[in-house]
Amino acid sequence: MSPEPTCQYWDPSECEGTEHCPSRCPRFVDTTGSVWTVRPYVSSDREALLEMYREFDSDDRAQGLPPLTEERRVEWIDTLVADGGNFVATADGEIAGHAVYMPTHDPEPELAVFVHQEYQSRGLGTELCKHVIADASAAGRDALVLEVEPSNRHAIGMYERLGFERAEAGGSRSRIDRRAPSFQMRFELSSPSALTTRHPPLVRG
Repeated sequence: MSPEPTCQYWDPSECEGTEHCPSRCPRFVDTTGSVWTVRPYVSSDREALLEMYREFDSDDRAQGLPPLTEERRVEWIDTLVADGGNFVATADGEIAGHAVYMPTHDPEPELAVFVHQEYQSRGLGTELCKHVIADASAAGRDALVLEVEPSNRHAIGMYERLGFERAEAGGSRSRIDRRAPSFQMRFELSSPSALTTRHPPLVRG
């Protein structure tokens, strides 16, 4: 997968946004300078998303996810698409990352995010989370929650930088996957940092 070349006509530092913009700008430039589109999942993304998870490194799985078998992966993704708000990071028709919050009708839906191992440490996971935050905030949800394993320090650090706080220690189970022990983190969607995710790039700075 090779990300699209940087668009010479688009400079995020000068973008003021318009009334037609989505909750968060879909254009994203990662830490290597590559340009991505981060947008809501559509039905035509299904095979590309499955392919990302087929190639997902087993060492990067968290809480038993993504599932290891094709049958369980298909069932899992179909459930996320049916019940959740899904976002993907794309370039050249391929998907490098996926984030979801579910169920969308819940006042405090659960967040999960996955980035293919070849594209980690570029800011894609953080940007996907910000799209979920912006969308859930615009939809009037109260908060986002997530489950994270205590050993997953990289993820914990990312969530803390976004503004998530530990809400519950030990014994809880994820609504996205209920098998693995974890603790809960929570992000209040009325916080100033949540509202900032919906500002155009020029205002966000």
